Amino acid sequence: AVVLHIGCGLDNRHGRIGMDAEWFDIDFPEVIRERRKHFAEGNGYHMLPADMRQEGWKAAVPGGKVIIAMEGVSMYLTASERLALLERLSGHFSEVRLLLDSYTVFAAKATRYKNPINDVGVTEVYGMDDAKGLAEKTGLSFVAEHDMMPTTLIAQLDTAERMVFSNLYAGKTARKLYRIYEFEA
Repeated sequence: AVVLHIGCGLDNRHGRIGMDAEWFDIDFPEVIRERRKHFAEGNGYHMLPADMRQEGWKAAVPGGKVIIAMEGVSMYLTASERLALLERLSGHFSEVRLLLDSYTVFAAKATRYKNPINDVGVTEVYGMDDAKGLAEKTGLSFVAEHDMMPTTLIAQLDTAERMVFSNLYAGKTARKLYRIYEFEA
């Protein structure tokens, strides 16, 4: 399968994973310009400068099977932009596995009051609570909602860390703010 890392920023996931696949790190042109100062393309690894809200990027990526990681992106897309992007993804590839994180609607509203992203000029973020409904509109199928921090990993922490992670990154509190969804087509 082809791998797309949408909204890659300066993350070196490709280097950490070391997967032998056609891999595309995709982000805005200014981000990719910065990436190229630190990472080199080659051996199936590509950096694609693109605004995922636009159509043109698809020509650079082969169709077929795809695995997509879309982390830290959906909260910057309006509901219609998110819908259009997911429709384009499901329409371009024959088989899709997508992992997507999202603020909840509540968390998006709460960010208006205090969020580090406000310091870099972001004034509006968007949340999503109905992944199944979104899937029905896009040609994707909802597979699962995943925990941000699985309890099996929390159990491996020492007592103080376990308390912090249990309260902030797992269970009801985390689910009120942040979700990780898996889709397929």
